[in-house]
Amino acid sequence: MSRIFGLDIGTTSIGFAVIDHDAKSAKGEILRLGVRIFPEPRDPQGTPLNQERRQARLRRRQLRRRRERRRHVSVTLFQAGLLPSRHSPEWDALMKTDPYEFRRRAFEGKSLGPHEIGRAIYHLAQRRHFRRNDPDGIVDGPEHLTISGDDRKAESARKETARILKSEEKTLGAWLADRKPHERKRGVLATREIVREEFDRIWLPLVPETSRSAVRDAIFFQRPIFWRLKTLGECPFVPGATLCPKGSWLSQQRRMLEKLNSLSPVGANRRCLRSPQGVVET
Repeated sequence: MSRIFGLDIGTTSIGFAVIDHDAKSAKGEILRLGVRIFPEPRDPQGTPLNQERRQARLRRRQLRRRRERRRHVSVTLFQAGLLPSRHSPEWDALMKTDPYEFRRRAFEGKSLGPHEIGRAIYHLAQRRHFRRNDPDGIVDGPEHLTISGDDRKAESARKETARILKSEEKTLGAWLADRKPHERKRGVLATREIVREEFDRIWLPLVPETSRSAVRDAIFFQRPIFWRLKTLGECPFVPGATLCPKGSWLSQQRRMLEKLNSLSPVGANRRCLRSPQGVVET
C-alpha cells in the first residue's frame, strides 16, 4: 500500500487529492480531495497589484545602470587623459562648462584641449538617445507587437530630427548649440546612430585611435533583450545536441529528480534517500 499526493496548481486555485493505492490488487481509496480557490491579485480595473512595485524596481535598475555607465565612461576617459579625476576641483569646474559649445567647435574643426574633448564625449554618454529594441529594427514591428501612439509620435520626431540634420549637414551637438536660449535642448529626440556618428567625428581627428574602442563600448554598449538561437550554446550532457527548453517535460523531470536527491529525511526514522552509489532508493 502506497500513499499518493496529487496537486493541480492553477493561477487562482490549487486542487489536491490524497489516495492510498495498492499496486498488487490494482485498487485504491480516496482519502481526501478538494480545491482551494483564491481571488486573482488584481484591482477592480484588472491591473495586477504588483505592477507598481515592478515598475519602481525597473526604474531603480535603469538609474543604477545609467549611474554605473557614467562612472565607467569617466574612468575610461580619465585613463586616456581626457578627463580629470572624478569629484576633484578640476572635475567640478569642467562639469559647469557648456558641452554643446565644445561639440560645435569639434564639428567646425577648431582645436580643443584634452579635457574639452573629454567633456564633449562624456556629454554624449549622458545623452546617447534612443536605440530600437525590436530585433529587426522596424518600428511597426511584427503583428504581435503593440505600438502605442506615443511611440509613433516619438519615432516621427526622431525622423524629423534626422531630416533636419541631413539638410543642414550638421551634427546633433552643433545643431543644438545654435538654438536660441529660450528653445529647449533636452526635449529633442534623436536616434543612437546619430550620436555614434558624432562620436566618430569628434574622436577620429582629435584623439589617437588607441582608446577609441574602449570608450565607444563604454558609451554605447546595451544589453540584448532577446537571444538568438545560435548564441544559446549546446547541451553539456549530450554532445552536439541543442539546449533543452526549460518548459519541456524532460527538463521538468530532471528538476524533479534533482529536487528529490536534495531532500533530507526528518524525524526519528532518519533514512538516507541516497544509496551508497548516489542513486535514489525506490
